[in-house]
Amino acid sequence: MGAPRRGAAAHAPAQGPAADHRRAERLRDRRPRDRAATPRAAPGGPSAAGAGVPGVAAAGLPVGSRLIAREPALHAIGVVPVLLWLALGAGATVSVPVTFQLLHPSNLYLVLGLAGTGIAVLAFVRGGCRLADDDLREARPASMAHVLRHGGHEVAFVTVWVAAAYLAWSLLSHTTGFDGSQLPVLGLAGVVVGALVGLVPGCAIQIVFTGLFLAGGMPLPTLVANMVSQDGDALLPLMALEHRAALLATVLTTIPALVVGSALFLLL
Repeated sequence: MGAPRRGAAAHAPAQGPAADHRRAERLRDRRPRDRAATPRAAPGGPSAAGAGVPGVAAAGLPVGSRLIAREPALHAIGVVPVLLWLALGAGATVSVPVTFQLLHPSNLYLVLGLAGTGIAVLAFVRGGCRLADDDLREARPASMAHVLRHGGHEVAFVTVWVAAAYLAWSLLSHTTGFDGSQLPVLGLAGVVVGALVGLVPGCAIQIVFTGLFLAGGMPLPTLVANMVSQDGDALLPLMALEHRAALLATVLTTIPALVVGSALFLLL
């Protein structure tokens, strides 16, 4: 048969008491590292391991995992955003019977409006009066608390700008007596005026135009040109964030307003 090959003998596992002793020493050296990598179960089982963390024992979470106690939802969202959302919810609830004339606005509507505006101003000031803080992280919120907190700041920002615009219009109308009814509203001149008035941010003067039309003091082409041209309250925060985009959007709505209003005037 021939002599056995040396390579096979070299690769054969060593046997005997000395080899068993060396293998036992290697296994003993590995055990401390395995103990460090594998978490120990606390005495008393899972309930004892999670006794220091609220809700861990009831949830039955793994014993060896590192658990961090969640902070209360109120602190995660913030006190001011929570108050703002509560005021918005209460105002929306009261606005339903007011819209259907089942409740007089002076009962709770004005109080809720003042409270909500005050909380919005407080949230806007506490946020550093920033115009916007949108970034890539806001596109993928980590939790519902983050969504409510960021949404509260955005609502506060828009509310403050709209309230400032209404306050400025009220001061202008009360000091000068100008309310939009003095503008020429007849003929092609009225169409041009209606389209130009749509450049004004906010909807206060547009409400005046609608009232004039309902009272019979304004023709339909002027009202249609104004309706196509106006951007409403949404133009206010856009002007603060991106004034070039706001100007472009305003121009793009004014041109079709002139075309539609003039065509309607020629047809009627």
